[in-house]
Amino acid sequence: MLPHDITPILRSLIEGVLLAIFCGILASWGWLIVRLIERLPFLPPEGIVQRRAAPWGAGTILLVMLTYFVVSYEAFLQYHDATRPAPPLVKAPAEPDRKPAEVAPAKPNGPARGRRFLELSYAEMLAIQGAVNAVLLILLPGIARLTSGTRPIDLGLTARNARRQLAVGLVAVLVLMPVVYTVQTASVFLLGLTPDQQEEFKHPVAKMLHAEFSPGVALLALLTAVVLAPAFEELLFRGFIQSWLAKSLDQILRPRPTPAEIVELPDPHPDHWEAIDDPSPPEPVPVEQPPRSKTAAGAAIVLSSMIFAGLHADQWPAPIALFLLALGLGYVYERTGSLLAPICMHAVFNGFATLMLFLVALSPQPPEKPAAPTVLKPLTPANQANQTKPPAIPSGEPVKK
Repeated sequence: MLPHDITPILRSLIEGVLLAIFCGILASWGWLIVRLIERLPFLPPEGIVQRRAAPWGAGTILLVMLTYFVVSYEAFLQYHDATRPAPPLVKAPAEPDRKPAEVAPAKPNGPARGRRFLELSYAEMLAIQGAVNAVLLILLPGIARLTSGTRPIDLGLTARNARRQLAVGLVAVLVLMPVVYTVQTASVFLLGLTPDQQEEFKHPVAKMLHAEFSPGVALLALLTAVVLAPAFEELLFRGFIQSWLAKSLDQILRPRPTPAEIVELPDPHPDHWEAIDDPSPPEPVPVEQPPRSKTAAGAAIVLSSMIFAGLHADQWPAPIALFLLALGLGYVYERTGSLLAPICMHAVFNGFATLMLFLVALSPQPPEKPAAPTVLKPLTPANQANQTKPPAIPSGEPVKK
């Protein structure tokens, strides 16, 4: 726990940051309304980052997803086995005319092994997940580089115009946040979830801050929820999955040109093959890529958003609102070509929720109401007659005076 003299200061700082976010939301909505009235685009029409179609294919996506699940699963199990005591030893019963059986460890069955990580605390689980995300942020781009020659710019990662990318992401999330939280509140109300059910489906960060709040836990929450999780999830869902879906669906939906529409370009160096003495190769002719199909891009945004929301199904009904958030993240990524913009959006969204949890944890909690004491009524002749029953007299037995 925090010292009592520091708690009011931290609470005031958090309230100031939250107030600044609320003011930013109002300003962003005012800017959006003006843009809509003037019929002006609210995202850069030409894009910020010019990236080519995804060079990776289905094999790379399968390898990326397999690496994600295997690394996450094994990290939890290996940590549990290293920090928790081994299973108790058992001794087989001795049989007649035989020596006692050797001591052998009890082997847990399959389902029990898969549930070992449930014994970990919320802080341990968040720390492991944060470490896994940090490793995968390096491992997954390396896998794509080896399998398909993927560069950071192909994912939308570049430091060029970084301020503009972050500014677009900040304004976009400030516009989107009220809508997402409204949908979340309406979902909880319409589904009629009880307080116990809401507590059961809470995010692990919320459970951790409620159960074991401390300065170290607060820093862990900021690192995992505001830095590592947004960077990894946007790299996976927007960078890899959405880009691959957009390219694959574009190849399926785009009509193929007919033979009459194919135009052969003239050779820019007609005498090159005759000039034996000139060893220089011909200069490449720049080929303009056709624009991507809007239908394919929209379908890719929807499908990747469904996958993103489905992986958060244990936080029901949050996937309903998270699907809407993912649509906004995917739309900004498609329009700007920048991966920094959706990372900024995701980080600000998680940061706002984390600060709200901090504020609740630092606020003075009302004391628990003690149970009402049992008051015994005075034993008077009136109520004594009502409360005291005469003893039962067996039939046939005379009454003794």
